[in-house]
Amino acid sequence: MKPSLNQLASIRSGYSFRGKITPALDGDFLVVQLKNIDIDNGIDINALTRTALPGRKPTITLEDGDIAFISRGHHNYAVCAKEIKLPTVLSQHFIHIRVNDTSKILPEYLTWFLNVSYSAKKHLLKASQGSALPTITRAMMEAMLIETPSIAMQEKIVLLHKLHLEKKLTLQKMLKNNSVANIALTNQILKEGK
Repeated sequence: MKPSLNQLASIRSGYSFRGKITPALDGDFLVVQLKNIDIDNGIDINALTRTALPGRKPTITLEDGDIAFISRGHHNYAVCAKEIKLPTVLSQHFIHIRVNDTSKILPEYLTWFLNVSYSAKKHLLKASQGSALPTITRAMMEAMLIETPSIAMQEKIVLLHKLHLEKKLTLQKMLKNNSVANIALTNQILKEGK
């Protein structure tokens, strides 16, 4: 039988800000917002806002290997945190997932599973509530069934996905370089035609 996500990981809602996130140079925490993440590149650590948290301070902060899942909006996906050096929290648009035992499931594999597997996509589509701003609740995430192959198989899947992302990045760079060369060439032809 497949385990549910709450059997494999602890799941928390992001920190609830009661308004705009105000930057504070002397703040104790960095905060991850929607603008700071990308499905292919993860969390942009250098772009995080330093702030002072109003109200109760969080007991759990983001650590390397934790997963930030976008729970609000039309584009739900997960990223695995890396290179977290300072106390960091997720904003209220996220669900914070921390794997309980990495000998059973790798955080990188779980991130891949949430983003790519058909069963996860189907579950998230059914779990989405609301039409203007769809939301995936924590309870719906906890109930998701997770396929857990052997750690060796998980490592192979993670490696294959990493190679895919590297290839994608290389192709994007090649297309950008080709566009720049095409613009330069066509402008040179236009200049010579005068």
